[in-house]
Amino acid sequence: MSFILNTYIYLGGDMLDKAILHHKEFRKQYYGAKAVDKTCRNHGSDEWALRNRLNNSLRRLEKTEFDLRLAKFEVEYK
Repeated sequence: MSFILNTYIYLGGDMLDKAILHHKEFRKQYYGAKAVDKTCRNHGSDEWALRNRLNNSLRRLEKTEFDLRLAKFEVEYK
């Protein structure tokens, strides 16, 4: 009976908690916003993390688009 009750509790809970409890996993548990929303974790898809991660690529893209517009302008008005 105890095994069934424990299995029922584990199926409803977080698998990371179960692995930490049985010493199969050594990662730290998530605290703060990371515990509530998984998109706030590393490589997350929330707007803040996405902007931070893609900042360099977005700046290069913006510069390339500007250079293309400038080249087009120079060709048209030469």
